[in-house]
Amino acid sequence: MPHPDVTHFATGLAARLPGRWQADPATAVVRTDPARHRIWHPGPIPTAALATADVQRSVLTSPHGLQLYVMPRPGRPRTYVVAPMLPAGTSLLHTQDIDSPAGITVPADPVRAAASVRRRMLPDYRFKVMPAWRQAATGRLRVQLLLDPDHQPAWNAPYAHAVRLLLTEEGHRLDPGTGWCYPPADDVDRLDRAVELLSSHGYRISLAGPTPATASVPSPGVLASAPPSRRVR
Repeated sequence: MPHPDVTHFATGLAARLPGRWQADPATAVVRTDPARHRIWHPGPIPTAALATADVQRSVLTSPHGLQLYVMPRPGRPRTYVVAPMLPAGTSLLHTQDIDSPAGITVPADPVRAAASVRRRMLPDYRFKVMPAWRQAATGRLRVQLLLDPDHQPAWNAPYAHAVRLLLTEEGHRLDPGTGWCYPPADDVDRLDRAVELLSSHGYRISLAGPTPATASVPSPGVLASAPPSRRVR
């Protein structure tokens, strides 16, 4: 029996997990998906097999920067794999000394799947993200505003609270392929407001990135008006 639509399943799963998880409406083929490299541990599927998996995936995102990779299990009709992803603002370098939380196989029924995820995965996942974030932190409450290779602004924020502010209050999106938070492309003021919001909560903002960032990101007006102890540095 074929797998049901992954978006339909992921949406049903997200609705039944604690913590206001959201299913990304965009899907991707696993074998060509950059986000597969951010799976913390794929569980029953060998990592090498992901490179040839010709199935669609969905990603669930929590308001605090956690993500779950959801894909049909190849060769196992009516079953899915739900795997924890690296938390926002981290990479594999920050998890080398942490026993990885593993993905699990779940039935295609969202009700039963959610029960399995709540019982068998989420407690361990939530416990182990904390040392990963501590390893990723570059300084006390420091977050990075960077330009990605396509010259799009993004936030590298290894703090659950900072990610929540960006996602829930300023409408940013946590990109599963990078672990960075992106402002809405059609709202240029969101970046300025995000700087003000994070600064008001005591976060220190540094400019960084794979492409050199400049002081014009964000706008000079926001930086000039920030209190001296909270200006971008």
